[in-house]
Formats: sequence, C-alpha cells, structure tokens
Amino acid sequence: MAMDWLEDGLRALARKSWGTKKRAAFYRRLAVFIDNGMPPRQAVRRLLSQIEGRYSNPDSFFASMDVDRLALTEIHDRLANGELFSQSIVGWAPASELAVLRAGEGAGELPDALRSVLASSNIVAKVITRVVFSLVEPAVMSLLLLYLLYIIGTKMVPPIAQIASPSTWPFLAKLMVPLGSMATSPIFYAVLLLLFFGGIAAFISLPRWSGRSRVWVENVPPWSIYRRLQGAQWMLAFSKLSRAGIPQAEALQLQAEMASPWMAERLRDAMIRVKNGSEIGKAFIDSGYGFPDRIVADDLSAFSGSPTFPLLVEKLAREWLEETESKIQGLVTVITIGATLGVNGVFLIAVVGMTQLQNLLTAAAH
Repeated sequence: MAMDWLEDGLRALARKSWGTKKRAAFYRRLAVFIDNGMPPRQAVRRLLSQIEGRYSNPDSFFASMDVDRLALTEIHDRLANGELFSQSIVGWAPASELAVLRAGEGAGELPDALRSVLASSNIVAKVITRVVFSLVEPAVMSLLLLYLLYIIGTKMVPPIAQIASPSTWPFLAKLMVPLGSMATSPIFYAVLLLLFFGGIAAFISLPRWSGRSRVWVENVPPWSIYRRLQGAQWMLAFSKLSRAGIPQAEALQLQAEMASPWMAERLRDAMIRVKNGSEIGKAFIDSGYGFPDRIVADDLSAFSGSPTFPLLVEKLAREWLEETESKIQGLVTVITIGATLGVNGVFLIAVVGMTQLQNLLTAAAH
C-alpha cells in the first residue's frame, strides 16, 4: 500500500515536471516520424528507445526517474492498449492541447495538430516565463525586508534598550521599537503563515473552484490573471478547432470534456447557448461568468460570421496575451516599488537610528 502511494506520488510529480519545453520537444519529433509514415505507437517506441539509450544501465535509479522516460512509457503502454494518441497523453498535457490533438487525430492530421499545439503553447509559455522571472525581484526584496525587521527586533533594539530607556531615544531611533516588536510578535508570524497558506489555497483553487461564487473573485489577482491566461489559451485552441472546420458547439463540447472544472463549467454553459441558436460571443456574455472577458466576448460577437473568424480569434488571443502581460508587469512594478521603498525606508531608519543612539550613549558616557 505504501509503495503504491509512493509510486502514485512520484508519477503525479513527474506529470507536473513534464512541462511545455519537454512536451514541445516530444511533439516536434513525433510529428516528423508520423509525417514519414510511422504509426504513433511505433514512433513513441522509437523515441522511448532513444531516451533509454542515454543511460548505460536503463534499470538504474536515475534512468527510472527520467521524466521523459516515465511520460513516454505510459503513453506507449496506453497506445498498446488500444487508446488513441489524444487519450494516451491525458494527464501529461493540458486540456487546451488535448482538444486540438483529438480534433487533428479525428481528421487524420495529427502531425499538423501537433505543430499547431506547439506554436500555441510556445506563445503562452513565453508570457508565463517572463511574468515568473519578473516576480523574482519583488520576492527577494520582500524577504530582505523581513530579514531587516527581524535583525532590528532581535539584534539591535533589545541590547540598547537595556542600557537606555526607549522613551529617551531620538525620533528615528524610537521608530525601531515598533518595527522590532512587530518582527518578533507571534501575531506577525501568524499573519505571514496565513498569507502563505492562503496563497497556496488560492493557487490550488484556480482550476478547481467552480460555481457562481467564483465570479465574485474573478477580477482579483491571482484569479483574474488565471482567467486571462486561460482565456487566451482557450481562444488559441478554439481558433485551431474552427480552422479545422469543427462546428462551434462541437468544439466547445470537445474542449469542455478535457477541461478543468472551472473551465468546463464555462464552456458547457456557452455550448448549450450556442446549440440553442446564440452566437458564441453572446453566449459567453449571457452566461454571466465573465469569461473570457466582456470586451473579448464583444469582439467574438463582432467576428462571428466572418469567413476569417479563426484567424481573427487567433489574432485576438495574441493581442490579449500581450495586454495581459502588460497588466501583470504593471502590477509587479507596483509591488517591486513598494518592496524597494520598504527595504530602503527600514534600512534608513536602522542606520540613522543607530547613529542617533550611538551619539546618545557617547554623550551619556561623558
């Protein structure tokens, strides 16, 4: 039982680790093999053999923990059991990719579908990567601020307070007392823990929290950022399905079948409305979920019926990704400025305050 639990945990970790970059390399090579007439199962077996050839001992621990090997082994085994490629990769690829792969597979154009997914994933991945790297600076500055507060509260204020009463300290030196008390207060650490676990809970809720209650926070980070990124991914995938000639209601149903609970709820609602005669933009507006966005839904309404609808949706998705990145960068800039001002302010108080205390103690000694 324990070994099964450990194996399931390692496999779940491997699925999270098999990210866009690794999938992209797999898709690229697989498309070439299939283009050359090789069946998907045989192509995956060939790629798996190449991975196993990297190790002198394929049964070694490091070989068995290779994420690419774990992914391709499961995909190959599922293909061997009669599953379609789009079914065999479930769990290893996001829903936005699975729908396009299934549509391409059904049309006998799996290599083209792989390349379409590759192009769309790269666009979104680049935006996410830039956003993540931009968060490094405010995170470091925030940690530095906490460290400075801790030093003030444990190393600077207590020793001097034993020599001279804080009531006699100069103004800036006195400011170190509440800062130090805050940094050593259990309430302060309780708030930090609450924020930390609240952040984890918010992250976990992003793809899972559904229902009308979710609408209340859709315009608040991180849920608003998630909505915008997922909305752009959905539009890119939907444009590929539309270009393949799949009716809108069928495309929405296909995407909903493989989507997270949050996304599936929105797509199924829109699908029902489209089946009842509503055009897609109005379907999203009438649903009341605010997905992908009211302005975007208006644009979809304007594009509906155009012979170049798929191309217009793809262009809209790219523009919306750029706008999303710009908004996130603006938010990150504000956070960075706030953290930087906080660090510099606390540092200034500490330096000037200690100088004032040193002068005070020197004067008292004479």
